[in-house]
Amino acid sequence: GFPIETYELKIQPKGDLLLSQKVSDLLKQSGFNAVLNSKRNFNHGVFIPLKLIYPNADIPVVSMSILSNYSPEQHIAIGKALSP
Repeated sequence: GFPIETYELKIQPKGDLLLSQKVSDLLKQSGFNAVLNSKRNFNHGVFIPLKLIYPNADIPVVSMSILSNYSPEQHIAIGKALSP
């Protein structure tokens, strides 16, 4: 489904294991079932905005999958769990 040129985009952002673990811990403390998965690649929802904002991908990146069966209130609760 995407234009062929989008499949040719290359970006190699650095992951951040410590930050990923902190995100997971914060979500678990708020009652969410957070699971780390280092095998998943970054999808277009991550690499397209990243390519536009940080073309060199020189920042640590933690990708999260959002569940489509969550309510808006649950998504807001995720944001609150991760807020400083």
